[in-house]
Amino acid sequence: MFGSAKAKVKIISTIFAVLFFTGAAGMYTRAAEEKNDSFTLSYQGRDTDIVISLTDCICEYDSGDFKIYTRYIEEELTESYDRHFPHRAQAAYLWTPDDSRQIFPLYDYGIDEISGSAYFLFRGEKEDFIGLYQYTAGKSYGSGKAIIAGEKILSARRVQGWLAEACEFPAGGGKADFSDIQVILSALESEQGKVLLKGEASGICEDTGKRYYVSWEINPETGEEKVTPHARKIYEEEADQEVFDACDRAFERIAQRDWSVLVPCELNSLMSSRDDWEWRRMDVNGDGLPELIDVRGDMKGPVYPIEHIFAYTGGMTQTVELVKVDLNDYTEYLYLGDNGNLIYDCCNFGILNYGQYEQYQFDENWERELLGRLEIYYFDREGYDEEEIEILKESYPDTYGKRGSGYYYFQSRPGADGELVRKELTKNAFMKAYLEMIGFDFLEINGDFPDDE
Repeated sequence: MFGSAKAKVKIISTIFAVLFFTGAAGMYTRAAEEKNDSFTLSYQGRDTDIVISLTDCICEYDSGDFKIYTRYIEEELTESYDRHFPHRAQAAYLWTPDDSRQIFPLYDYGIDEISGSAYFLFRGEKEDFIGLYQYTAGKSYGSGKAIIAGEKILSARRVQGWLAEACEFPAGGGKADFSDIQVILSALESEQGKVLLKGEASGICEDTGKRYYVSWEINPETGEEKVTPHARKIYEEEADQEVFDACDRAFERIAQRDWSVLVPCELNSLMSSRDDWEWRRMDVNGDGLPELIDVRGDMKGPVYPIEHIFAYTGGMTQTVELVKVDLNDYTEYLYLGDNGNLIYDCCNFGILNYGQYEQYQFDENWERELLGRLEIYYFDREGYDEEEIEILKESYPDTYGKRGSGYYYFQSRPGADGELVRKELTKNAFMKAYLEMIGFDFLEINGDFPDDE
């Protein structure tokens, strides 16, 4: 998958999490009052009423004078807080005999046993990268006490510079601004006595709209770095069996309603109240790995609308992230066709009976890419008054405006320039195209659609 630990460097990682903010973007840590056997959880710099016993925590690191505990905060402890609170998230508690600090919620971290340093990744309110921080415990020159201190060793601006070089735009040139910057800490390794932090980074260039990728490694002591641009990773099951196995294990845990592998989000508390999950696994963004898809089975017929899509995020933490939500009202919705294609269905019944069926796949930024479209129009032969007739002629010049009442069938596909090319079909050609695109018989799915031809 990614790099692995070597020599005496110990990799310790936890679930991904997201820092939620209601004020200015930034990261929150908080000095905690030492109570020997517990600490009070704090969020955004304020104490909550949640007291965590250290006996219920995992001691991830212990050098005697410096300890790191982690605890998965279950929803039962946070149910009295609103949806903006990070329900179901990891917390870290750092302790020395003279100082203590907590970080909540966690995103990702690793610990170097050689130097006694802990490295934490932070995200902002838009879930983009804020910084990579190094936490150490050292003696204060004034008091001689063991104090915990944090220092930023990788900033979002530095990553912006890496990505600007990757897309060959001059840094500071005004064209290399990036959004949705994501950073993964994948390994801490020891090479020739030096500790190296390694990972991946990506961001969307606002000038091109494309996502660019780099692999990086940093020596935290000297600041030396090595950055290598690369293309988007496409996984193959035979070559990347370890990744596929980890993805399968993570999805199995979610299917068993073990949400500890899920990146915290505002919908966590809502999802936990459901007991009617139905799961499908399909690659819907073209990276080769399957996604875990939540479908609702309360509609008539074989169509199961998609409500949530979860993607395996990998890295050291081997976690899953909610990447798409489609809380539909059943007038328009996404669903998986019988052949596994991702279909968007939008129908209207009234003065005009209209059906639109679009085949999509998601791109690397989880935006929909249109692969094709089918449309069917039905204009009532007798049901319009004079005013409605004039409106329909003006609004639909290539259908009702040409031939009046009846059925019209269209198919659109991207041409060589990427623009949709639309053509009219016969009824039989439409039914065949529908079956090829979706895998279902049109009249089986749309039994209530008028058919008096």
